[in-house]
Amino acid sequence: MDEGIMCIRKVKTIDVPTNAMQSFHPHGYHLVMFKLDPVLFAIDKILEVELLFDNA
Repeated sequence: MDEGIMCIRKVKTIDVPTNAMQSFHPHGYHLVMFKLDPVLFAIDKILEVELLFDNA
């Protein structure tokens, strides 16, 4: 938050310590995807996403 205003900033990585958990939710970390093909949403409203982890 910047002076009471929510702001979005792009991050390339999120470090999660060993045996810790990181949740993604509104008003916290969340996934934003850009330039998606609208055809992806023509069939269902749910899009399956695969996350890849280094050193997991």
